[in-house]
Amino acid sequence: MKINRYGNRKLLMLVSIILFLGAIVQAGYLKMIQFAIDAAIAQDMNFFPKALLVLVVLTFLTYIISRIGSKVRVRYIQTSVLEMKQLYAERLFNLPFEDINEEKHISQLTQDLDRYEYQTLHGLIDLIDTSSSIIVSVILLFTVSWTIGLASLVLIVFSYNFSKKNAGQMKKNEKQKSVALERYSGAVKETLDAMDVIKQNKIEEKMSQRFKRFAKDLQKEQYKIDFKITFVDAFNSAINLILMFGLMGSGIYFAAKFGVSTGTALLIGTAFSNTMWPMQVVHPLLTQIESSYVILEDIEKTLVANEYHYTYQTETINKVQFDDVSLGYDDITILNNINLEIDAGDKILIYGESGSGKSTFLSTLKRMLPQQHGRISLNNNAIDSYDLKSYYSKFAFIDQKGFIFNGSLRDNITMYNNSLEVTGILATVGLEDLNPEMILTDNGSNVSGGQRTRIMLARALIHNADVIVSDEVFANLDDELAFKLETNLLSLDKTLINVSHVMFDDHKKEYTKTFHVADATITQI
Repeated sequence: MKINRYGNRKLLMLVSIILFLGAIVQAGYLKMIQFAIDAAIAQDMNFFPKALLVLVVLTFLTYIISRIGSKVRVRYIQTSVLEMKQLYAERLFNLPFEDINEEKHISQLTQDLDRYEYQTLHGLIDLIDTSSSIIVSVILLFTVSWTIGLASLVLIVFSYNFSKKNAGQMKKNEKQKSVALERYSGAVKETLDAMDVIKQNKIEEKMSQRFKRFAKDLQKEQYKIDFKITFVDAFNSAINLILMFGLMGSGIYFAAKFGVSTGTALLIGTAFSNTMWPMQVVHPLLTQIESSYVILEDIEKTLVANEYHYTYQTETINKVQFDDVSLGYDDITILNNINLEIDAGDKILIYGESGSGKSTFLSTLKRMLPQQHGRISLNNNAIDSYDLKSYYSKFAFIDQKGFIFNGSLRDNITMYNNSLEVTGILATVGLEDLNPEMILTDNGSNVSGGQRTRIMLARALIHNADVIVSDEVFANLDDELAFKLETNLLSLDKTLINVSHVMFDDHKKEYTKTFHVADATITQI
């Protein structure tokens, strides 16, 4: 991510040139005012027609530069943010499954990169704008006196070093805020995802206190940053005011002592003002930009792939076994004493009411949630000894929320693999009436709930997974359609794990084993 530290460099350079040209035009105004005052005092009336023409030209240039500058600024921000998020996505997709941290990535893509946009990218534009004004003003001072010009440079160097020193603590606070934002995002997502489990186990108060703790930590870190910024700004302003009045006084003394013209004296005062006042903006901007780099440093660490060494590759799934397993989240146990065995070719029904713990079981099967106690094995080996990517390739998880991309039905089933044929698969899942080239939009809003589930099933079948895991696919479907879908599932020559709160009596005998989730455990019935 560090290659995008300053955003799109070409556009940033273009923005810099335009802003510098704008500062030069403003300096032209100052010089014309200097000449006009001196001409008025000298009663040189022939000068004013020429001055008026120059001012008209400068005004026109100011308008043109302002219009172009506004468009280029917007383009710079939009392009930089887009490139940054594209690069993030590319590196995210190259990470191994094990390194995917949903809460952290969501927090970085939304909150952290947005913070970086406003603190750094917008801050850079403001800094360049201010610096251009300062540079041109210093050049004007050099045209009057090298002594005054050098004094201005000394002040700028001092100001920069001072702001750099203050940025250290700000970087620490920004890092702490990123951690707090990540924990807060994770708490929000976890609370919403596990709402049924929370209510079923009556732990609303405990989770509410946990949520409040994360929110309080986030607010505390924000307060630290705001307090530090306020302190630094106030101190910097005091230093700048002292230096500004000292140097302006020196400039006035110089003008009086050496008898410079009134126009030149006014130019010195205005140039000093244009140098000193912007420095009050430069200080906080430099501190803000320097401290925000920690955001990219944290992102860079997140996107570095770790190496994982597994004992086994998942060639086929012959048996999945739970032996005296307990499942839950952190220190909260949801299911106890689970003992079950799933063999190749089995049709398994795991039945239970909403909030009974079925989702917890599935999260563990997906290896998203480690067991608290007991042993889970695959083909008689510990489940976590298998390479995660090959493990996932043998499972097809189907749920009512399965995501549908904007694009053709064919692409949504084949996952953009044009070598796969979909006609037979569509017939197998009862979608033979749909055109494979029909366009699905807005996460599949233009297909029915039953068709959506069948699309997910077709996607699972075409990639030839060993085990199909059906997660509440009958929810929100009428009984007739749900019955037909279950008939489809049971007819497949695959191992089936159907997790549902719906159970049809006519299909009971079709299942090899049926398990009931209730009273914090899973028992075979």
